[in-house]
Amino acid sequence: MSKDKQNGVERSASESKNTNKETYDHSNQVDRRSLMKAAGVAGIAGFLSTQSAVATSSNENEFDVIETTATEVYARITNGDLTSEEIVTKYFDRIEAYDDELSSVITVNNNAVDRAKELDDELEKSGPIGPLHGVPILIKDIINTSDLPTTAGNVLFEDTIPPEDAFVTSAVREAGAVVLAKVNTGEFASGSLSSLGGQTRNPYDTDRNPSGSSTGTGAGVAANFGTIGIGTETSGSILGPATSNSLVGVQPTTGLVSRDGIVPLSSTLDTAGPMTRTVSDAARLFDVMVGYDPNDPVTAEGVEQTPDESYTSFLNVDGLENARLGIPRDFIVDEPEETGIEVGQPLQVVEIFEKAVEEMESAGATIVDPVEFPSELVELASGLGGDIITYEFKRELTNYIESLGDEAPVDSMEEILDSETIEGSIIGLFEAAVEVDMDTLDENVDYLRALQDQQKLKQGLYDVMADYEIDALIYPTNNRTPGVIGEGRDIPDSISPNARTFSPIPNFPSITVPAGYTSDPKLPVGISFNARPFEEPLLFELSYSYEQKTMLRQPPEGFEAL
Repeated sequence: MSKDKQNGVERSASESKNTNKETYDHSNQVDRRSLMKAAGVAGIAGFLSTQSAVATSSNENEFDVIETTATEVYARITNGDLTSEEIVTKYFDRIEAYDDELSSVITVNNNAVDRAKELDDELEKSGPIGPLHGVPILIKDIINTSDLPTTAGNVLFEDTIPPEDAFVTSAVREAGAVVLAKVNTGEFASGSLSSLGGQTRNPYDTDRNPSGSSTGTGAGVAANFGTIGIGTETSGSILGPATSNSLVGVQPTTGLVSRDGIVPLSSTLDTAGPMTRTVSDAARLFDVMVGYDPNDPVTAEGVEQTPDESYTSFLNVDGLENARLGIPRDFIVDEPEETGIEVGQPLQVVEIFEKAVEEMESAGATIVDPVEFPSELVELASGLGGDIITYEFKRELTNYIESLGDEAPVDSMEEILDSETIEGSIIGLFEAAVEVDMDTLDENVDYLRALQDQQKLKQGLYDVMADYEIDALIYPTNNRTPGVIGEGRDIPDSISPNARTFSPIPNFPSITVPAGYTSDPKLPVGISFNARPFEEPLLFELSYSYEQKTMLRQPPEGFEAL
């Protein structure tokens, strides 16, 4: 396809797993229910008071965790300015003070202080154990932890402690991270509401939704309840909460990060990824998360695809220079139809996006606008993910329940549905999924067609990027600003399909970065960089360059330093 035929406009400013188990003490568990039952939020305070007194240094009094990066925390600890114990305690203080407003935390790890002390001792004896030494991390509560319940947000799983860590949990522990808390998830990784954790709220406007399903990770990291966080992605569950909470979110190529030990929706689409306040922290965490795991055979595809050097080596402030970036206008709101439905602030989102494009041009990028997609690909991107999930969910969840052995609180998906405990948008998926015949799934014509369509979409995306000779696509991560909790938001055709669900379906990687805020009300907007599979190094380079040249993230008001 020639550029003349595309009618595009080019613009350029320059023309092996270790479970690392710890003991979980039920008697000291501090979860959301016990906090709510306690007078005020005395639960965490009481827990902390039972620990040995933390020695307070002058440096500790001068240090606050607001917007502190993993690099800074690591440096302060390894330089001897602060202890891991002091830093962990500061985050606990913030959770105690503010989480009643957000409901982002399901279970606080009451072993975190002891873990921090062990790390402090290890540092004194032999130095840091890894690149995340002493860094507090929030983990979405569908990721297995052998010392804490993994609940998927459902009350039936409230006391379910898996037999071993998930691969990614083990990886971050081995790198020295302190698991501070398990945070809320849309129930069984869908939406932002759960029967156990309730409705998580957006720290930028607590009347609004933080997006799902990595809802607790998004709100918690944004409000500085942890230094970094891990979410999971099937169809927008990292990218949505990241943009709605003014964070950096990484949706990796499927095959780089193991899904073993994660409550699943779809083996075709599921992955886990970093959710952080900076691109640098995302790269640092991603280094630790990637790797081959024989318990997840898809990771064999990534063995030869990771760079020899750290992903942080691609953090180039001039990374946008000479990059060719395409704008897929088919996935961006122009003028929403008049329906009377509250759909956020799509026109302001577009204005912010156009300003971001100007910033990239100024940084030396060539903009190809528009990049046109065949109508068939646009249609496939709109609903294909839901079709695949519906067919695979029963098989995946059944396998996960079996992996829990004697710890499993139920025997089947049907038992969960019959319990009538499920909250939120996942109910419809459960009702559809229980009807799937697993014995004949591999022969199901509709399922096989959905998988073929996914490959068609994947090949089509390759073709478009090749035809236009672009390095990456750029677009608003979400066409809408976060919605008001409790208000229905049926989406008119004029703002669908939503770009944040576009990249996960063909398994192309994407990174979203804060792009600014709307006015009246002030709500976050994100911009996504979407590249070919296994081109995460390029995505880190592009997104870091944009971040450093704009520095647009602001912490939410009302969650200030204590």
